[in-house]
Amino acid sequence: MKDKKLEENYFVLDAQLPIVLVSKIVKTLAKLPIEVQEFVDENVQFIEGRASTIRKEQIIEKPVFIILRANNSEFTIAHEVAHAWLNHDEQKADPSMYDKNQKEANQLAKKWLKSS
Repeated sequence: MKDKKLEENYFVLDAQLPIVLVSKIVKTLAKLPIEVQEFVDENVQFIEGRASTIRKEQIIEKPVFIILRANNSEFTIAHEVAHAWLNHDEQKADPSMYDKNQKEANQLAKKWLKSS
């Protein structure tokens, strides 16, 4: 996926996201492997973690939602994408798996960002 396509996808992704967060998402995703970018494009919807009312038709229907704040770092964005990529489901996971899942997501995010 080329940077231009990333920009097009993520500016369309959610008009409710602040531009600073969209910019961070695009910059972070541009550093990830192409197969991860494609996975995110097909499966992940980013939303900002603030109180708001969103109508169903405003949301791109995708199976994974990642909730972020405008001040989240590239590492945090990559970490959350790693959870989606690794198919970690925090709602259904055994509580004893929490630390293992966090460690796996941290390691993968570090690897992705280091290799960029």
